[in-house]
Amino acid sequence: MDRRTFMRTAATGCSLSAWWALSACASVPTLSPTVEAGRVRVARVDVQAAFGAGSALLLQSDTLPESIYVLRDDNDTYTAVSATCTHLGCQVRPANNFLRCPCHGSSFTFDGGVVRGPATQPLPRYRLDLVGEHIVIELP
Repeated sequence: MDRRTFMRTAATGCSLSAWWALSACASVPTLSPTVEAGRVRVARVDVQAAFGAGSALLLQSDTLPESIYVLRDDNDTYTAVSATCTHLGCQVRPANNFLRCPCHGSSFTFDGGVVRGPATQPLPRYRLDLVGEHIVIELP
């Protein structure tokens, strides 16, 4: 291997390692809700505090069938979608105004629609209602 090929290979490896390390540092606020009677009920004030300046909140719990993203748009409208990529089951992550799969690069809109494959199916959506001071998500 000549010097030029070695330097290109080393630079590519370092770039990929740096990207992987930085993406692991990016975190999404997470709440651990309880599930009662097939519903997730979270106080709106807790959700708003967890969001901070962002637009995505991850709900994770042993009592949930899967992790769920609660997403907020600029109009303060909430949506709930599965956090599991429909391609091979990796957990998607928010990136700008999309949800992206770190495993194979699929991208989804905040309402779950496929923007780019290899995924062909949208992320499942959950019914979300604002009931008084709570956000209620219906589970299947």
